[in-house]
Amino acid sequence: MIDAGVGADASAEAPQGSPVEHLKPGGLGSASPDAAFNAVLAAERSLAKIAARDLPSAYGAYLDPDSRLHSDGPPPAKTKADHALALEARPRRMAMKHLGGGASDAGDIVWTYGEGRPVDGDVVRVGHYVRIWRKRPNGWRIIFDEYLPPPAVKS
Repeated sequence: MIDAGVGADASAEAPQGSPVEHLKPGGLGSASPDAAFNAVLAAERSLAKIAARDLPSAYGAYLDPDSRLHSDGPPPAKTKADHALALEARPRRMAMKHLGGGASDAGDIVWTYGEGRPVDGDVVRVGHYVRIWRKRPNGWRIIFDEYLPPPAVKS
C-alpha cells in the first residue's frame, strides 16, 4: 500500500547482505483487530492534538527505547538517544490527519498512515506519515514511524 522512503543518511547502516534486524516476538494481543485499531486511533488522536502544539512532546508518550524513527536528513533513529535528532528534522508543530491503516488478526500490531501538514504560518504544504504500532505491557507503542516531508516550495 505504501512504497516510500526518506533521504536519510544511510552511511552508518549495515552493508548490503548483512543479517536483517527484526522485532523480537512478544506483543500482546487484543480482543479483535477492530478493538486494536480503535485503541490505536484513540492514541493517534491524542498524538495529533499535542503535535499541533509541540511535535517532540507528542511522540514522547508513545516511544520505547527500541522505537525506530525515519526522518529526511539524519540517520534512522534506532535508540532512545537518536529519537531527539530524528524529531528535530521534522516540523516543530504539525497538523496530522489520519487517512487509513489496518490491524493484524491477533490485534498486536496496527499500522496507520496519514497527512502531516507543518504548521508554519499560512503556507499549506502536505507531507505524509506511516506508523507501525505494537501492543506492549506499557500500552500501544510506536515501533516504526516515517515522516515524508512535503516537497520544497519552489521560488
